[in-house]
Amino acid sequence: MREQVRKERERKRFVHHKDLTVEGDFLSPMVKYLGEFIPEEAQTAKFQMILPKKWSHPKLKPICIHLAGTGDHFFGRRRILMAKPLLKEAGIGSIILENPFYGYRKPLGQQIFSSKRI
Repeated sequence: MREQVRKERERKRFVHHKDLTVEGDFLSPMVKYLGEFIPEEAQTAKFQMILPKKWSHPKLKPICIHLAGTGDHFFGRRRILMAKPLLKEAGIGSIILENPFYGYRKPLGQQIFSSKRI
């Protein structure tokens, strides 16, 4: 069982021409406090990091955290419209978080982007 969980939690890395994309997840800290109210699908927070293959400065590694707006499911829009241009134009990396109740964290049976409970 532990081996299966470990394999599921391995980070995925994709090396592109000028950048490195890392996908990963972590247990939401809210599970500790409100676990019984958070649907299982929303308990694991998912993220993508878009990083340069090589940082331009040996000590400074600027990173912007992108949170989703209403109706913004998955990572694509923020990766293409914000993270990639930031990296290309200013050398700034990005961490893109998936909001609970959206995209991969959307509970089964939830319609559009409304939640059964808040």
